[in-house]
Amino acid sequence: MTGRLPIRINDSRKNSWADFPYSELTIADLLKQKKYATCYIGKWGLCDSFETGGRHPNDAGFDRFYGLVGSNDAPLRNGLKRTYNNIKHASSQDFPIPLYSQRKVIENPVWQPTLTQRYTKESVSWIKQQAEKNEPFFLFLSHTMPHVPIFSSPNFKNRSQAGLYGDVIEEIDWSVGQITTTLEQCGLAENTLVVFTSDNGPWLTYYDLAGTSGPWRDGKITTWEGGFRVPGIFWWPGTIQPRVVSGIGVNIDLIKTISTITNTNLPEYRYFDAIDLTPTLLSGEPSPRQQWFFYGQPGDLWAARSENYKLVLESWESLGREEERGWRGYDNHKKHNPPLLFDISTDTAERYDIASRKPDVVAQIQSIIKQHQQSLI
Repeated sequence: MTGRLPIRINDSRKNSWADFPYSELTIADLLKQKKYATCYIGKWGLCDSFETGGRHPNDAGFDRFYGLVGSNDAPLRNGLKRTYNNIKHASSQDFPIPLYSQRKVIENPVWQPTLTQRYTKESVSWIKQQAEKNEPFFLFLSHTMPHVPIFSSPNFKNRSQAGLYGDVIEEIDWSVGQITTTLEQCGLAENTLVVFTSDNGPWLTYYDLAGTSGPWRDGKITTWEGGFRVPGIFWWPGTIQPRVVSGIGVNIDLIKTISTITNTNLPEYRYFDAIDLTPTLLSGEPSPRQQWFFYGQPGDLWAARSENYKLVLESWESLGREEERGWRGYDNHKKHNPPLLFDISTDTAERYDIASRKPDVVAQIQSIIKQHQQSLI
């Protein structure tokens, strides 16, 4: 959204949860330079509450907002414990979460089985309105699902062969199809960049409600590859040629990439962590991003990647027994001294520490970390 790491946004020594500052520029703010119509639909997730002064999408460059202030699992109704079984068998009534249209609450609690359908309907309707006006537009659709608790609509119940989670994913797939079909029907597909991605890997503590990280190690709330690696799909018929890119790209890179595509200007006085990915997307060049920094849940730097090598300073595993802290991954935290080193190109599961064989690589990444930390001062 901003092209900046949370630790930089919050001006802190730790990467921490905090409301989104009013001073930060968003992609929507940027596109107002070219008079784009802007809309945010779905989970906002950048403040705890609008009623207590949290920054609303309408105050962050978005003309239209339809969605939730945060995740669909909080708050829980009084007396309901956060356990796997309770979450699996929960209903919408267990989560007193309001649905907003602009700044107005239109439903509380929101009926969660209909969210994917309603987000899609709102998105399609808004795109058609912009097509009629013949104006440039930016739609940010942030689906609530498959964050737990997961729900599918009656139309998709038992549709898949992978249980409820499979039904949820098939409904999101349907939603993406509705969006792209609308763009094609409105004659907008060849002039519209569509990006499909996610914010983190599967929440493995919820087992069959969370999907799988495949060959990657662990999942959400960790800094192992399974927690950070997600799909990054760019669709722009006639402009982006179909292919697979194995280089690094990060969500924060979107703002600089969009700035280049739309010929808009980012402020020179502000430090951006984003990198422009257009050479890769439009010209087929290797990704310009060679490094990334992984911050753990308590806020410290836990790992850093340079090209194919990843240096791990701290870690934890997310799985454990229910109702113990280990169930959420909080009781097996380790500081690695000396740090661990993995070659991600050959060791996708991050199981073979090669630090003792590659001291030059360890030293190189430690130097990169020092430069990064100095940039935060």
